[in-house]
Amino acid sequence: MNGYTIFTHSLRQVVGNIGMAVRVSWWFWLMLVILLFGYGVLVGVSNSMFVAVILGVALFVFILWGVSLIAVAWHRYILLEERPGGVTPYRPDLDVWGYFWNMLGIAIITIIIVLALSLLFALVMGGIDILQAISSTEPSFSNILIQFLFTVISTVIYLRMALVLPGVALQAGMTLGHAWRESKPYNGSIIVLAIALALLNILAMAVLGGAMVAFADSPGAVFVVSLAVLAFQWFYFMLNISVLSTLFGHIVQKREVY
Repeated sequence: MNGYTIFTHSLRQVVGNIGMAVRVSWWFWLMLVILLFGYGVLVGVSNSMFVAVILGVALFVFILWGVSLIAVAWHRYILLEERPGGVTPYRPDLDVWGYFWNMLGIAIITIIIVLALSLLFALVMGGIDILQAISSTEPSFSNILIQFLFTVISTVIYLRMALVLPGVALQAGMTLGHAWRESKPYNGSIIVLAIALALLNILAMAVLGGAMVAFADSPGAVFVVSLAVLAFQWFYFMLNISVLSTLFGHIVQKREVY
């Protein structure tokens, strides 16, 4: 297995099954637009920080739950050829909450590790403010290089642990420790995969961001570019779920990837 093969295989999974990808996820994006509009109205009417925080937490939980349901349905479609039915892919027997908590836990662990590495890196490099460079929007060479480096590092750490997520979707009983050990021999391939994902995201957003600036004086064009940004974010989200499905299929289920 090599990272480029995993990347291209996952791309074909999304592009070749674009209709099913839309089917398992369209309801979430529709609900999200409605809920975001409702959130803005309710917070504006109430003018209360307490209401804003409570509704914000509820919205955050819905987003993670919806993402978890889409991911579970997509993993099962790719790995089991199980076609979801109904308006949404939800079924009571799906372990959506298990996926939710595992995904949240992996994200928190990844953030903690990356923060620790950034502090260590700053000490080694003589006090460079890594966190400021990571969050900076200034397009300097050093900022872009540091952001790219830590994007790749965080992606590798996440993918190594997130191998457990398709296992949760398939109710295979995999643990984080098991996922980390199983993915260790493929660390080099996962690094290449993380670089490919980071480059795709950076290049796409640079093009779309440039288009947004270029057409800033045209409301119609800005709207079209905004839709393109949302479309890419959806595609990138589905691609990442497919990457996990492909990794699980190859590493755990010993499937050939080409």
